[in-house]
Amino acid sequence: MQKFGEWATIETAPKDGQDLILYMPWTGFVRTGRYRVRGNNAGYWSADFGKTKARIGEPTHWMPLPPPPETRSMTTETQMPPELAQKFEK
Repeated sequence: MQKFGEWATIETAPKDGQDLILYMPWTGFVRTGRYRVRGNNAGYWSADFGKTKARIGEPTHWMPLPPPPETRSMTTETQMPPELAQKFEK
């Protein structure tokens, strides 16, 4: 399994629509994108530019997105005090 922070050649990239970090050497850009297939057409690499999705040519390398930040789980120390919680129950 590919790890965040390790570039791999684009031939090994998953083509299942998941977001990836892609490197395009002709621009020097690194951006998120995914492989798309529409109908019976050949697939292509695409990136989101706001609400617009655009073909981005052929990236040469990829890596997975980093894992999300860790969050504290709710414990008795971080939960709302019962007297305050009662105000929100109404």
